[in-house]
Amino acid sequence: MAGGLQETPDWNNDWHGVNRSGLEYGTDDAWVTPDFLTYFSSRPDVEVRPLGTMNAGNNNIPGAALGDVILYDWDGQGEVDHAAMIVGFDGEYPLVAGWSENGSSALTYPRRGWTWSEQHDTWLQDRPGNENMTATIIHVRTEDEALEGI
Repeated sequence: MAGGLQETPDWNNDWHGVNRSGLEYGTDDAWVTPDFLTYFSSRPDVEVRPLGTMNAGNNNIPGAALGDVILYDWDGQGEVDHAAMIVGFDGEYPLVAGWSENGSSALTYPRRGWTWSEQHDTWLQDRPGNENMTATIIHVRTEDEALEGI
């Protein structure tokens, strides 16, 4: 199992590459964000739901759950640029954790609001170039949800 999913030639943790920071990683489907979305979109046990254009006044994600993945398209051009995992909630506002390679340095955030940039102290969609930012949520159904037909 890789991340709770059955390992396949497309989804596994066999090391096959090294990024510019010298870290080893698994298949591109498990590592490269656009491939990640394509892979999960093909699975029957996964719900992929576009959240649309970002709006600072609409920060809640109805139905979001711990472990869901949020994919960000910074410029709204249809190409996924970043992913973060929901690790908690502040009321109904999802909190995410993630890691991002930024040239030769890595940025980590163990917990932040899903629409907030602590690094830049602003809403993500208010950053220059992000005015048309969109997001998508990925939810892998649990065995219980599959049995209930959810």
